[in-house]
Amino acid sequence: MEIDKLKNQAIVDNLIFENDIPSETVKLYDREIYHFIQNHMDCNEKLEDITSCQQKLKGYKESLEYDNNRFYQKVVPCEHTLYLEEKAKFQSKFLVCDFNPLNFKNGLYKDNEQNLKFFLLNDYDSPKKWKIIEQKVKSCEEYEMKRKIITFYMNMIDNKDQNFGIYLEGNLGIGKTTLFQFLAIDAVKNHNKTVAFISVSNLMNQIKGTFGTTNSEYRDLMNNLQKADILFLDDIGGEPASAWLRDDILFSILNYRMDHHKPTFFTSNFSIDALKKSYLTQIGKNFSGSKQDNFIKNERFFERINTLSKELKLSGDNHRIK
Repeated sequence: MEIDKLKNQAIVDNLIFENDIPSETVKLYDREIYHFIQNHMDCNEKLEDITSCQQKLKGYKESLEYDNNRFYQKVVPCEHTLYLEEKAKFQSKFLVCDFNPLNFKNGLYKDNEQNLKFFLLNDYDSPKKWKIIEQKVKSCEEYEMKRKIITFYMNMIDNKDQNFGIYLEGNLGIGKTTLFQFLAIDAVKNHNKTVAFISVSNLMNQIKGTFGTTNSEYRDLMNNLQKADILFLDDIGGEPASAWLRDDILFSILNYRMDHHKPTFFTSNFSIDALKKSYLTQIGKNFSGSKQDNFIKNERFFERINTLSKELKLSGDNHRIK
C-alpha cells in the first residue's frame, strides 16, 4: 500500500509539473489530492476475473484530473473493466467463428503479432526462430511460402485496391488453418476488421441447424458471411458436395463478395482445378437437371473462387505426426 501511495504521489507531482499548477492552487485542493493519494490503486492481477478486483467499487478506480484551474476527483474504469471491454470488442469483430480466438496462443495480446512480424523480418536460418515461432516449420520451402502468404496478406490490408484473398492448397496437417487463424486474429486486433472464419463442413451444419427456426437466424448467418470485411472458408472440399450447398449457399456468399470487392480466403486439400472436377462429378451423381446445367453452374461457381482469390500451394510434412 505504501508503494501505491508513492506512485500516486508521483502521479500528482507529474500532473502539477505538466500543467504548471501554482502552489496556491495545490494547497486549495489539498483534500482532493490527499484523497487520491490514499485511495488510488491500479489493478494488475487476474484481469480476466472481475471478482478479483480489489477496488472499493469493483471495476472502477479513483482518479484525479486537472482542468480549468481546478482539481477533480473522478471514478474511472479500472484495468479489469478495460480488459473486459477490450475482450468484448475483440470477440464482437468475429461475426462468425468456429475456433476460439481468445484461447489461440494468447491471440488478444502479443504472441500472435510476434509470429507474423518474425516471418516478415527474419530468414529461415535465424537462430531466434524456435524461440519465437509458435508454429513449427519443418523446411525452408515451407517457411518461405508462409512468409509469402503473410506478405500478401499485409499488402492486402494496406492496399484497398487489392481486394482478393488466397486459395491455399496443401496436404493435411501442414498448418494452413493455423496460419489463417493467425491472420484472422491480426485483422481484428490490429486492423479493426470484421472477420468470418468457418470450415465449409461446419457452415453446412450451421445452415442445416437453422431449418425449422425463424428465417432471421439463416439471414443473419448469411449476412455475416457475405458482409464481413474478410471471410475465411476453411477446408473447402472436405464437406459432402451437393448442389444445394454449391448453388444456394456458397454461390450466394461468393457472388455477393465478388460484387462488393471483399477479400476471401480458402484452405483446401485440393487444387482449384481438382476441386472443380470433384464438385462436377460428385454433384452430377444426384443433380436434378441436365449435365449441361450442372456444368454451367459449376463453371460459374469456380469463376467466383478464381476472381476472389490467388491460388498458392503450401508444401511440407504433416505437423500432427510426431
